[in-house]
Amino acid sequence: MHIQRPAHALLLAAALCQAPAALAQGIYAEVYDQTNARWNALPGFPSKAAGQPGLPSGSELTIEVQGSDTIRVYSDSPTTTDIGVITLDAQPGMAPTLLIGKPSLPQPNANAPLDQLGCRTLAGIKADERTRAQIFAKHISGPGVEVHRLVRLDLTGDLDAPIVHWGDTATPPPSIGVIDIDGSVTPKGSVAAYNGSIGAVTIGGDFNGQLSARRGPITSLSVSGDMGSEGRPAVWASAPQGSFAIERWTDELVEAGWAAFQEIEAQGSLAA
Repeated sequence: MHIQRPAHALLLAAALCQAPAALAQGIYAEVYDQTNARWNALPGFPSKAAGQPGLPSGSELTIEVQGSDTIRVYSDSPTTTDIGVITLDAQPGMAPTLLIGKPSLPQPNANAPLDQLGCRTLAGIKADERTRAQIFAKHISGPGVEVHRLVRLDLTGDLDAPIVHWGDTATPPPSIGVIDIDGSVTPKGSVAAYNGSIGAVTIGGDFNGQLSARRGPITSLSVSGDMGSEGRPAVWASAPQGSFAIERWTDELVEAGWAAFQEIEAQGSLAA
């Protein structure tokens, strides 16, 4: 994907700080300067390089971008700082990248998490056009995430919100890469790919939410905890007849028993 140089892209940013200054933990929003190979503060946001204090914990961010730039949002105290809803408004036809975390390089990677944790709890992301996102946080809890493409999701805690990957306006539709959740998927937690497949999904805790690939397969699903202990989990995947809708699940899932699912809908075949 071609990324316009920041000098040619107009970025307007505003932050709605909903927490008092005394709780400031340092949230920063930066754009990658491809010409000089470095991260610069977005206009209107504090500069960490200049020693400016970041936005308070819980702040909501609104970013308007006209180009296909790469933006990272992170906290310098990610284990104690929350980030509110991030709204990313892109101009028609643009394909910006939003990274929640602190990577050194601007490219998202479906095969590896970002270099550093971005925050304690992320409330959500609302992005239009062909925005792609990669997330590395402890929890997601709030309105949730809605993007064109979720490249990869890594959580050291729980998923307690819906995530929507539209996968539209592209042929073939992009897939969701690896989903690695160390904690649990609560009854409020879900991942839905409306177009495209879902890669390997690993859940270290309990699975009580939903996992859905509406028009594609799921590579694998591994659940180490209980299934259905607090909710009614559902799994949906689709594939042409004779192909695997769910290509693989682990022994933990098999031992949990199909009855624990309460509901499994799959078109195509299931493979052990």
